[in-house]
Amino acid sequence: MKSDNLQYSVISLPRSVIACTLLLSTLGCVLLLNHNNAVPPKKPLHEFPKNIGPWIGREEYFTPEIYEALGVDDSTLISYLGPDEKNVLLYVGYYNSQREGDLMHSPKNCLPGSGWNITKTSLEELELPGPEHKKVKAVQ
Repeated sequence: MKSDNLQYSVISLPRSVIACTLLLSTLGCVLLLNHNNAVPPKKPLHEFPKNIGPWIGREEYFTPEIYEALGVDDSTLISYLGPDEKNVLLYVGYYNSQREGDLMHSPKNCLPGSGWNITKTSLEELELPGPEHKKVKAVQ
């Protein structure tokens, strides 16, 4: 009986070594090949249009502490005032990479976690200016 166990151990040792070698090789390849180059935006976000159709925008700013907490590489915060006196605040944040711990997150999670209360959300249809008059849906 002992010789059967010994034979089984001798056969399974090379298989185990081969399996471990394959797993470690695969891990090494994944780590080496998984270096995505950051793709910067075509234009800096501060160049985002301040006036869109009848909407007049004014650039706003967070405090430096907020930008530090966000960890974004580029961002813009614009307050738009419409012809009907409605106000829309637009924030766009850009991350060169999401590997270093700076991950994007939904305002639905972030704002309540920071003490804000979301009182209402809705899906609105907006018509984009231009010859095609495209319509897009946006959460308000």
